[in-house]
Amino acid sequence: MILLIKLYRKKHLDIKKKNKKIFKNGYLYFGSKIEVKKIDKKFSHTDKFLIKNKDILCLKKKVNKPLSFLKFFRGTKYLWGGISINGVDCSGMVQSIYKLNGQFFPRDTKDQIKFIKNKISIDKVRMGDLFFWKGHVGLALNKKFLIHAYGPKKKVIVSKINVIINKLRKKRLSLLAIKRYKLK
Repeated sequence: MILLIKLYRKKHLDIKKKNKKIFKNGYLYFGSKIEVKKIDKKFSHTDKFLIKNKDILCLKKKVNKPLSFLKFFRGTKYLWGGISINGVDCSGMVQSIYKLNGQFFPRDTKDQIKFIKNKISIDKVRMGDLFFWKGHVGLALNKKFLIHAYGPKKKVIVSKINVIINKLRKKRLSLLAIKRYKLK
């Protein structure tokens, strides 16, 4: 059975060793896939380690609220090309949220904006809507805020949507699109 690591308080999970052969750093990161051989009351067993059952999620199940996992990315360092809580860029963070729910989503912003057909107006924004501007994407948390991996701040931050739009205008740039892609 293939399972997925989920965490609520930490960016990575310490694992209990079954023998001396183990991952170099002794951690499994959010979103890691593992193959479980046996599940008992408290732990899932692999060939090499034990993991608490509360920290894993069966891939056969859909995540009820995949957008709730965005909070784990907040404060994560910006890493161009990154797709994990170890380091992430804007499009990698968006792709990871959809992947967590078992959905295909393109890797790069330029492909993501083409992939989604459903364009919406700013007055219809809700959680999960995607804001695209030149070379960048952010995910709406609600009508007023979005989360994005922001290179200049070197981390994932929450920003006010109106502040971003004003900054774009000052730089003579514009919002390319606001799009909605349903998490299934």
